[in-house]
Amino acid sequence: MKPPVKLDFLVIGAYKSGTTSVQAFLRQHPEIFVPRTKEPSFWAVPQDGRGTDRPIPAHAVRDPDEYASLFCEAPAGSLRGEVSPEYLPSDVAPPAVAAALPGVRLVAVLRDPIDRAWSDWVMYAREGRERLDFEAALEEQDRRAAMGDPTGFYLSTGMYATQLRRWLEHFPREQLAILFFDDLRSDPRKFSATLFRELGVSPHVSVDLRPRKQGGPPPSRFASLVLRARRRSGRLAELLPRRVRRAVLRRLAPTGRPTVAPRHVRQLLAPVFREEIEAVEEIAGRDLSEWKR
Repeated sequence: MKPPVKLDFLVIGAYKSGTTSVQAFLRQHPEIFVPRTKEPSFWAVPQDGRGTDRPIPAHAVRDPDEYASLFCEAPAGSLRGEVSPEYLPSDVAPPAVAAALPGVRLVAVLRDPIDRAWSDWVMYAREGRERLDFEAALEEQDRRAAMGDPTGFYLSTGMYATQLRRWLEHFPREQLAILFFDDLRSDPRKFSATLFRELGVSPHVSVDLRPRKQGGPPPSRFASLVLRARRRSGRLAELLPRRVRRAVLRRLAPTGRPTVAPRHVRQLLAPVFREEIEAVEEIAGRDLSEWKR
């Protein structure tokens, strides 16, 4: 496939792992150009008419010319790239990117898959798209995934070793940088310097390190009903007093703090992810004992 535009790097994911902050850091570096459009997901869209095992995001850029236009304002000599967390779990993206951009630098940012799954559920519940509690939603994963429902991928999106191996079938290990959400949370300045160093630009750039959006708390049943009404009608249900509607939204607004899975969820999912986590340890060369606790 002829590349619609020459790119130097792609941040490939994972979802709910700080990619919004990563995009903000990259946009502040004077040697880097990242388009304003978030998560164009172009390479996750089948270009040859074949199917994919994941739903294509509604916001995905499908047209090659439109994708190329995202980078038309890039200054001469700047590194050009974009951030789309849909790439990491995609079965379509690795071969497509390898065929079009064989020399591209890849960056993956990984998060404890249990916290990631819980955060995903909280997001959909907060938006009014998830009606079931977490455990019940897990029982529906296979059925939902088969229907292409985005709420059917809470667990499979966190199978990082499987996804990384898929990319490593097409790219050498040295072309893939693996970073961690834990580091972004504990020392964002050091994380940003590491990110810039991996891309081959000056790490000594001052950037705004304030945390970007993170999830609020899981919604109550009442809040879920309010949000579901808002989603259906495009606004909050007018049946509720304005002060009640505002209180619900204020309660559910992003907090800037990571959404952490409660203990019972960790106990439930630790055996599910253990082998995958151990495989990531081997691929990344990093001790992830905290993820397995």
